[in-house]
Amino acid sequence: MEASLNGAVVKLHGVIMGEVMRVIMPTDNVHDAVDAVRQHGFAAIEGTQTQAVPFCRRLEEALAPYDDIEPITSFQCVANRGYLYLVVDLNCHDSGSQAFKRRIEQLDAADPGA
Repeated sequence: MEASLNGAVVKLHGVIMGEVMRVIMPTDNVHDAVDAVRQHGFAAIEGTQTQAVPFCRRLEEALAPYDDIEPITSFQCVANRGYLYLVVDLNCHDSGSQAFKRRIEQLDAADPGA
């Protein structure tokens, strides 16, 4: 599966490596999410608030050694999953910008989940 994100064609399957991006489950290894934030400036986490929020906290703790990353947790309503929790590096993205919101919508559309 492919989607265009900011003009680049990105294959959306498998684990986050290089330009490959997928939505992360709270049962995934937190270091996969760390890699996503370091490479893409954010990680998108699927799950209920009870599942996703503790994972986001663990992710923020795992990002603490990186002085150049300023993580915040937020969420966004999306068409396929209903919503995604996000850990966003404020040094890379304005989580409230329309361009960033479209990027999350494109990720949700390209990787629709179960």
